[in-house]
Amino acid sequence: DAVNAEASLTVKSGTITIDAGDDALHADYALAIGESGTAGPTITINSCYEGLAGANLLVASGAITIYSEDDCLNAANSDLTGYDFTMDITGGTIWAYAASDDGLDSNGSLTISGGTLTVWTANTADNQALDADRTITVSGGTVTVTSGKDGITSDETENEEKGFVTIEDGEIIITSVGDGVSAETTLTVTDGVISIISGSGSA
Repeated sequence: DAVNAEASLTVKSGTITIDAGDDALHADYALAIGESGTAGPTITINSCYEGLAGANLLVASGAITIYSEDDCLNAANSDLTGYDFTMDITGGTIWAYAASDDGLDSNGSLTISGGTLTVWTANTADNQALDADRTITVSGGTVTVTSGKDGITSDETENEEKGFVTIEDGEIIITSVGDGVSAETTLTVTDGVISIISGSGSA
């Protein structure tokens, strides 16, 4: 890893450019980028395996560009069992380009309440733009995805309490080869502006 923390890692400001053979910014537990009400850091990751990785991942502000081999943002830790993995995007601008896996991937929940996200994933197997095992909630922000598979998906099949997608507000623009939005259990849309162009899948 370019930067690795065994517990937590916080990046509040500055300019960081990374070329990494493994993860770019990795924390075993909490990884936080930026702060609410601030411009936050400018982070450019030109190459890496995973871009931002932590069991609890927060992006509150900043300008972040990631070119990754695997997930651009990943909320996970294979050493933790039964853990409440979370990914929260509350602000900032994120450009995420994943060559062979997901753009944003959470082993628990993924919540977007602000910010501007542009996510691109290649046309390979299991390559969703936004993917979470338990829940995906969009309540604000602007999300633009171009996906080689599904756009937004929560596909946990082994637990009936998982696999939910909820869209409460925000602007979402999806172009996908597979499904535009897919929820294994329940899909709920109460508000927001949504545009979907799907290929062989369904909206």
